[in-house]
Amino acid sequence: MIKLFAPWLAVLAVACSPGGDGNTTAEKRQPQAPSKPVATVASALPDAFVGRWGIGPNDCDPKRDDTKGLMVVEPTLLRFYEMRAKVGEVVVETPDHVVAHLSWSGEGMTWETKTPLTLDPNGKALVRLDHETGREIQYDRCPDPSSETKK
Repeated sequence: MIKLFAPWLAVLAVACSPGGDGNTTAEKRQPQAPSKPVATVASALPDAFVGRWGIGPNDCDPKRDDTKGLMVVEPTLLRFYEMRAKVGEVVVETPDHVVAHLSWSGEGMTWETKTPLTLDPNGKALVRLDHETGREIQYDRCPDPSSETKK
């Protein structure tokens, strides 16, 4: 008698299992989406962002005093021609992309923003979102001034 029921028991076991091919009410397992990298929080910008960055080639010339497109990035400060931004919390989403909480001051005003900063893969360009205009501004890494004087 067991021989008669054994094939049916095997069919029922497969049909009722979550991965079985039978017609059941059990939910099939859904494939999980790949996990995103976990963002970390820091109190300073990563070293890869630090340096002198210019919108145009003249902005990188240390002999000029009209470098209005120069952005000097330090771990806890961004310096511009007429503005400064103190770096607060930094959310490091990837090694090339951060969102920095910045406390700005300049021309007699103060304000705060959460500003995305993105490096290109080779580290030679940096993009900053300008909250005033809503535009992304691309800066190119300036050559090291000490290497220019050694030539």
